[in-house]
Amino acid sequence: MVDLDLAQLRRDIRAARRAVPGAERARISHETAATVYCWLQAHPELRHIATYLSMPEEIDTAPINRLLWQNGYRLYLPHVEGRGKPLIWYPYTQTTPLVPDSAGIPTPDPAAAPAIAALDLDAVITPLVAHDPRGTRLGMGGGFYDRTFQRKMPRTRPWLIGIAYPCQAVAHLPRRAWDVPLDALASASTLHTYEQEHS
Repeated sequence: MVDLDLAQLRRDIRAARRAVPGAERARISHETAATVYCWLQAHPELRHIATYLSMPEEIDTAPINRLLWQNGYRLYLPHVEGRGKPLIWYPYTQTTPLVPDSAGIPTPDPAAAPAIAALDLDAVITPLVAHDPRGTRLGMGGGFYDRTFQRKMPRTRPWLIGIAYPCQAVAHLPRRAWDVPLDALASASTLHTYEQEHS
């Protein structure tokens, strides 16, 4: 099997995401929010949900965040403390003031409320660049999610739920020893859970 050029794959898929028309992005974002919410409703024990603030080319997480706030879920955003370190998760409400973390990404002010341990989260809405049929996830290359959830077993809390456009699906991604797979993938139409073991 020919080794994938992951840097080129990231460029290609990010270009495909940027090409999604605004109206289509809005539709997919709202329908994906409904998919995630319906799945969570079937798992009422899951209440502490990590999310993220999407980039303009990604599925917009604002509809998911609003829907979960409106229905009493507790949300958390990641905080990048530094290169090579795991993510830290801070409470995120509609009135939470945001400040830049070490990567320049808006995040809750760490002085405003205590963090929650990563493995105490119930589910994590997980960003990705690409995914394959086994649930292997390709991120932006920083390794933050893999590092943060390296002790997590598949199909256990916290559930790692990727969200993606159709153009982000690929036939195969290499899974290295440190790669943490997704537990589920949510789209505009369905939420698929993966049957897998670490491999």
